[in-house]
Amino acid sequence: DPHEISDALIEVIAGNARICRHLHIPAQAGDDGILRAMRRRNSAADYFELVDRLRRALPDLAITTDIIVGFPGETDTHFQATYDFCTAIGFSKIHVFPYSRRRGTRAATMPGHVEVAVRKERAQRLLELSDALALSYHKSLVGRPLEVLIEAPSDKYADYMQGLTDTYVRVHMPAGQIAEPGALAEVVATEAFSDGL
Repeated sequence: DPHEISDALIEVIAGNARICRHLHIPAQAGDDGILRAMRRRNSAADYFELVDRLRRALPDLAITTDIIVGFPGETDTHFQATYDFCTAIGFSKIHVFPYSRRRGTRAATMPGHVEVAVRKERAQRLLELSDALALSYHKSLVGRPLEVLIEAPSDKYADYMQGLTDTYVRVHMPAGQIAEPGALAEVVATEAFSDGL
């Protein structure tokens, strides 16, 4: 959670090459009214300030997040604030969860439940934004040397292997040019997609 990322933790990540440059920081929403309704400890401004500190210390850091759409009371204006928040942060991926009512929770008894169709439409819009942001992040890596942990044969391309960068980006590489699974390979990305390189 955002409040758990201290300056000391940022310093440790920045000072240790063995730590991957990827953080998953759940935002849940980008609108302060919805964040208060969710009883989150931070505001949207707090999140922006944290991301600014992180990116100053770790310029290539990949940041992923969780967003809940359709939380009780979420209006079109609230949703648009969350959409704009995600766009401005520039996440490398957004995990989108349509709100689902659960008996026994405080949210289940709150007024203003959002219709299922509206929740689905908002979720789809955020998923499309996630793909666009991922593609933008991946394009920023094209032409740059990357270290990739080789994992297994590619599940997308014949005669290719796949692995992950230290920013948690999936890379597919010609099998004849790289080592076995478990090895680290130095590669240069030549093409970007929303789901990897």
